Amino acid sequence: EWDNDQSPVSQQSDAFARARAAVAESDTAAALQLYVVAAQDSSVAPFAWNNLALLWKNRGEAQRAVTLLERAVHAYPTYARGFYNLGLVLEEAGEEDKALAAYDRALSLRSSHARSWAHRAEILRRRGRLEEALRSYEQAVRYQPGSRSHRFGLGLTLREAGLYGQAAEAFGDALRLGRGEDEAT
Repeated sequence: EWDNDQSPVSQQSDAFARARAAVAESDTAAALQLYVVAAQDSSVAPFAWNNLALLWKNRGEAQRAVTLLERAVHAYPTYARGFYNLGLVLEEAGEEDKALAAYDRALSLRSSHARSWAHRAEILRRRGRLEEALRSYEQAVRYQPGSRSHRFGLGLTLREAGLYGQAAEAFGDALRLGRGEDEAT
């Protein structure tokens, strides 16, 4: 998740604003340079590191992204979005234990963050911890009811738990939603 309009960033540096504009224009090279400059401003540094990390992640540079995200959450320990993004990068790198810890930290800071619940649930489902996965998917659906992918994940987990009727209902709900608000997840 990109930091675009968080209140600490609302009075952001010019470089941060220009970096956001470069991302919107798909000018990754300029965005990388501008976020590095923006990170020198301590008032926006954690947010600049977050967005810089996402650019590196998208370029396949997971370790660079992890380093920047760890720096961001160390500098701003109540940064739920930073912990969520750290979880994403770690999960993609196959470091599921660390990813779970990052998602859990994000949720301890912002319990309504549906995507953290969903990613947490998916790791737990893959590990066969179906009861925990079900509770996490239920929270994801609760906080983002328009998400087709959360309902689909819930359906998969219910099916794996042998709860076929409830699984069919969750799959039906996902199909009825069509393309929802979670397409960027």
